[in-house]
Amino acid sequence: MKRVISLIAIGLIVALFINCTGTPSHVVFRWIKICLDGFGDNNNTSSKIYIYDGILYAGTENNQTGAEVWKYSGSGTDWTQTNYDGFGDAHNSRINAMRKILVLGLCYIGLVNFVTGGQIWSSPDGENWTQVVGNGFADCWNVGIESINEFGNYIYAGTSNYDAGAQIWRSPDGLEWTQVVMDGFGDVENMMINHLEVFQNNLYAVTTNYTSGAEIWRTPDGTNWTQVNTGGFGDPNNQWIEGIIIYNDELYAGTNNVNCGQLWKSPDGTNWTSVNTDGFGDSNNTAIIPGTITLYGGTNYLLVGTENQASGGEVHMTSDGTNWSQANDDGFGDVGNYSTGTFESTLPVYPRLIFHTTNDNGTEIWEGTPGEE
Repeated sequence: MKRVISLIAIGLIVALFINCTGTPSHVVFRWIKICLDGFGDNNNTSSKIYIYDGILYAGTENNQTGAEVWKYSGSGTDWTQTNYDGFGDAHNSRINAMRKILVLGLCYIGLVNFVTGGQIWSSPDGENWTQVVGNGFADCWNVGIESINEFGNYIYAGTSNYDAGAQIWRSPDGLEWTQVVMDGFGDVENMMINHLEVFQNNLYAVTTNYTSGAEIWRTPDGTNWTQVNTGGFGDPNNQWIEGIIIYNDELYAGTNNVNCGQLWKSPDGTNWTSVNTDGFGDSNNTAIIPGTITLYGGTNYLLVGTENQASGGEVHMTSDGTNWSQANDDGFGDVGNYSTGTFESTLPVYPRLIFHTTNDNGTEIWEGTPGEE
């Protein structure tokens, strides 16, 4: 009995010590909506959020008047549109990529256009835009510019092409472009390059494949590519990868799967381990969408979103990559917010935790403030 009492006492002392160090046992978030629904237009049904020179931007999907770019003032729900709807073409329906390219000092946007082909626009300040690529690199079947990143001294762009297979192009100056990946890496079923990320001195490209499952390819030089996963991580229902992010020196990939979204990680880009295959315990979480990292109490937390059309998109967080807890109410209290996501990939640090939603009545942007429960 004395031994049991002693162990209990030791446990209480340890718990007290942990609490006194300021390391929270459980972090909760207070969420507030920081934009009008759809930025005042319910045809803006989804959005992606980006950071450019420390300022928050949102790029929308609008199938009526064209995609829009919005700049946040940093206060309340005050946003300013910085482009003409669809950049003057209503067929420019969706912004799927936006990134500052350090080697060129410009912000680049990739657009989806199912009529004339995807486009790329650039800006020195996020407000004045110039078209640098049109008509899908002279192939109207390149209907979307889905991903943009820089690697070495080049800017890279990945397309969606439902005819011959997705392509990757690169440019040293943003004006002259060369194709470096032939159609679908030789497989017409690789229809989209929806993410480009740099990890351990390699450029990684993620494909969408509705037949054998999403693939991950990498290159050390931009021209020689090797597949580094089994299609769909062995499950062809993992048809595409919603996002990839680097967390604690490991590469995380979240999938879209009709049965249940999955999350995988790798320390080296070639050996992949399942983090979870059960949608955080809810089979209605059909997609897991990495993600962003926030520092609180001296600990780095990884947060990911989900797609859940039954009860609303969720936000889940972890401090170790293994143990997870939900950080929001389903759909932020609205089942119509059926998908939640954050920054497209590993981006410059932004001092506020931001998530966006997909909602048929207008996309929403939410800010989370962490605290200890």
